[in-house]
Amino acid sequence: MASIEIGPLSQYLDDDELAVITKAFAEADIGLDVDDEADLRLLEGAIDEDIFADFLDRLDAQGVGCDIYVPGDFEELIEAGGYTIGSAQALMLALDEMRDDLVSEESEEEEEEDEDFEEFEDDEDESRFGGASAEAVHIKESELRHLWKTLYKGAKTSARDKICLFVER
Repeated sequence: MASIEIGPLSQYLDDDELAVITKAFAEADIGLDVDDEADLRLLEGAIDEDIFADFLDRLDAQGVGCDIYVPGDFEELIEAGGYTIGSAQALMLALDEMRDDLVSEESEEEEEEDEDFEEFEDDEDESRFGGASAEAVHIKESELRHLWKTLYKGAKTSARDKICLFVER
């Protein structure tokens, strides 16, 4: 299952991976200033893989889909040691843009539910006819908003406390 963790690179990566990533940052002239004394903490675990894949697709569309986010403010993505690494600051900016989409989806959903509630109230189970129920769609959007909040909190903590955010698929 997918998870989101926060902590130092040294507790998440082995020595060889850490050396490759440090070298890639030096070659890109990006200073990697992280707190190596922090504890590794789980922010969210056992995330539904379909919901997580949908959310990561949205991050990829924003150009910030990464495995690791480090404190700092740079735009490019670094590929090193089998990981895609980006800036926690760039993640926060992309999440700010995504917030409007998630909030507008929530508002539209609530309006549709209010308008169509009486119509669906007497209908038989919609899933028998091949469509997703309104409740299932609402749950998915709610989970996407929860992931958004978790990643935003993680990115903010990463930037503030100089620790890394790990997105494990």
